[in-house]
Amino acid sequence: MKAIIIRGTYHRDGVISELVDNLVAGLCEVRPEAEVSLIDLLDAHVEFCRGCGNCVETSPDKALGDCSIEEDDVRGILEQVLACDVLVFATPVYLYGPTAVMKRFMERMIAMMKPSRMGPTGRVQKRRNKIGVVLLSSGAPYPMNVVLGITRYPSRMLGWLCGHAGCGRVFRLKAGGIQASSKTRERYKQKARKLGRRAAQAAAGD
Repeated sequence: MKAIIIRGTYHRDGVISELVDNLVAGLCEVRPEAEVSLIDLLDAHVEFCRGCGNCVETSPDKALGDCSIEEDDVRGILEQVLACDVLVFATPVYLYGPTAVMKRFMERMIAMMKPSRMGPTGRVQKRRNKIGVVLLSSGAPYPMNVVLGITRYPSRMLGWLCGHAGCGRVFRLKAGGIQASSKTRERYKQKARKLGRRAAQAAAGD
């Protein structure tokens, strides 16, 4: 089983990184042989999308359109995204959205789409046992992070991109107010671990 984690945080030792570590621990409890790759968007070379539309309009028979930008890391990352069994997006929520580094990568994922009468659609078929995971953290505590819509946009858009990457199911963890207390922090770490186990079991068809 191959899992890829796209991490878009500015703090390598922060809340999201802790949640990712626990999610991976849970995943490896179920699938010790899992091959887990972490893409830290702070380190990756990701150019800004130029909005030319070339990737959507070209090569409809391919899993990825032909991007006019060839000098960065994005195509290699997207190939891993399409080939994996578990796809994880992990980002804090800033101003009701993902971080800027995550948003920049999200825009480049348009290469996974092709035109249709209803607008751009995914190029690959969904697989039931390919699992998407959206891991979010916000300063607002639960349930206010949900009631006020703080996590709504990143949750919806990252889940949508999981679907276009071929994920048949998407699981979500919206951690709110995780820095309020050590008890809250520990509770969400356990939730992330449990989510990792659940994702691994679903990917195995259990």
